[in-house]
Amino acid sequence: RDSGALARRAVTPAGSAITEALLDFGVDLPWYCELSKLSQECSEHKIPLEVVGSTAASFLLRECERWRGMGVKDLRAECRYIMLSTDDCVERGDIVSRLVQAGVQQARIAAEQPENKLVGTWRYGSKIVEYKVQRGSDGDLRFSGPHSTYGTLSGTLKLDEDDWHMAELTEAAGEVMGHIRLRFVEE
Repeated sequence: RDSGALARRAVTPAGSAITEALLDFGVDLPWYCELSKLSQECSEHKIPLEVVGSTAASFLLRECERWRGMGVKDLRAECRYIMLSTDDCVERGDIVSRLVQAGVQQARIAAEQPENKLVGTWRYGSKIVEYKVQRGSDGDLRFSGPHSTYGTLSGTLKLDEDDWHMAELTEAAGEVMGHIRLRFVEE
């Protein structure tokens, strides 16, 4: 049984109606408590669970926790990285709200465009190195990841003729340090 799949379907209008009917008849749905908690947390953070789905919502909630632990300077840097303006943000909470809105928009776009399966935080290697692929407010996919010598490398991913996403990777000062090719393959 995949309770995650049941929970994901329960957030759709039809799934919600079926879930409510089952609960009315006393059916034990152990995954429903998890979904209820997720739904409540999404409501508190203004994340439309029914629009983004449970996987994206869970990711956004984790990001909200991370953002809440960051200072204003770091939050603004995070916004700049995804080309998100904070000029009209007065308080820290305004910046977090802007990031949540951008995350919701990314989740909506990801559902509509297949290449958005690349968007997210990825892990690889025996030492579990993390890199991110994010969609900027301009619609471009951006790669960012650590390098042992040069710090963080980043670049804009462009689709080539062989359906690979390629980026020229630069370090913080803008010097080109290499290239990367990515492609999402369903297993």
